[in-house]
Amino acid sequence: MLALFMTGDALLLQGLIDAVQNAAWNQFWVLVCIICIYLPIQAVIYFARQSTAEEYANHITCQLREDLFAQLNATSVSQFNNQNADTYLSNLTVQVDSIKLDVIDVVL
Repeated sequence: MLALFMTGDALLLQGLIDAVQNAAWNQFWVLVCIICIYLPIQAVIYFARQSTAEEYANHITCQLREDLFAQLNATSVSQFNNQNADTYLSNLTVQVDSIKLDVIDVVL
């Protein structure tokens, strides 16, 4: 989808450049009207994709946190003697957040 919009941007820009260089003002104004329609559509689709990606990433990280903390709760306290339990929790939280960012990058 992003590739289509990038190609569309390039084609519209090239069309505008050609119209100005050839002084084809009718073609120029047609392209301006097309761009006025194209840009809001592109913005809405981009926003929808961003929103969906964020929703998926939040759902995945929530599920991952639930699984990890359920496993931590099932672990005996004696396994935390070498390090503080807070260290484990903070490391997991930071890593889960980085996973969320990676998921968003992959979805987009």
